[in-house]
Amino acid sequence: MIWAPTANSLLEATANTDVAQIGLADNGTLLPIDGGLRDAFRSGRTTAGALAKRQAAAGDQGATAFAVARGSRFFGRATRLGATVALREGTAGRGVAATYGLTRAMPDFAAGVSGALVTNAYQPQAGFVSRPNVPMTSPSVTSTAQPRWRPSDVVWITHGPTALVSQDPRSFTLQAALMSYSGELLFRHGASITPAVEQSLQRPTAPVVLFPTVRIAPGTYDFTRVTAVFNSDQSAEAAATATIPAGPFFDGSLDRFELTSHWSPSPYRSLRGTCRVNRLRSLGTRDSSVLAHLAGPEVRVFLNPRVQWSAFYQHNTAAVPGTPNVRFSREFSPLCVRPIVYSDRQVVLNGMTPTARSLILTLRWLRQM
Repeated sequence: MIWAPTANSLLEATANTDVAQIGLADNGTLLPIDGGLRDAFRSGRTTAGALAKRQAAAGDQGATAFAVARGSRFFGRATRLGATVALREGTAGRGVAATYGLTRAMPDFAAGVSGALVTNAYQPQAGFVSRPNVPMTSPSVTSTAQPRWRPSDVVWITHGPTALVSQDPRSFTLQAALMSYSGELLFRHGASITPAVEQSLQRPTAPVVLFPTVRIAPGTYDFTRVTAVFNSDQSAEAAATATIPAGPFFDGSLDRFELTSHWSPSPYRSLRGTCRVNRLRSLGTRDSSVLAHLAGPEVRVFLNPRVQWSAFYQHNTAAVPGTPNVRFSREFSPLCVRPIVYSDRQVVLNGMTPTARSLILTLRWLRQM
């Protein structure tokens, strides 16, 4: 997925964002799928894959066709070129989104550039980009060093710049840009510390709605934020990650704390949890302040390599108060899986979106050629 530094992405899902809606109506209810095909190919240095589905018409929503194709190839030992193309065709017209990536990775140095081009008719609901009608470019450079003066407990130090620029497709004027310089200290016991400085340039030409009570006026917004990520040894039975970004945000400020953890006492059982707190101050046309919380526990149990059960619950005070999801799947033969999924979405945004409960039974059968 290509990520554009819009207000929603900077909040990192504390507000509503567009997600893939294949098989779902605008209000989240289920739509019938007429059928689809998927194919994958791998040979030596080349990989490729394609997916096509047709969503049947229902109510006011007409039939829609979705297609995605991707491919990548290695040139030499360190250079890789890849591309992805997505197509959505329906009552709203035909839209195309494409991405590319070119990287070269050496033991102590890596550089690359990736980008995307999204047509105006492409609908973000196909789950590929966060905004239509935009070209995006993202170069990056990373250097890895092991200087003699480093502490004995430090394995390496990495650092480098990254940028993501979104432009108007006709005039190529700046829409948004996120430029960062980050580093990482990796310790011998598996922990790491990743500090970063981010410079954000935002040029919204229409009001940006972060929450129902927070609206950002069109204009020019330049601000600098700092972030620190602390990781314990992720290969341990119990591990945690803490993320602490802070600083200005548009015409106000945003401070955030996020803690994710997991406990895996055996290969057959795992428990994960996420807790995120966002505090926005003096933001938007109403000079609003918002305190938003997101929490989500998840449990996975494998009865054996072919039978698994998982359950996830998310509580988001900014959008969806409560969303449980339970999934059971059984692989009855190689590449053939029968999953059963139950989800229950509660009222969203003071009742603007109805409650939806669903029980989905799927049979997935693949044959390797």
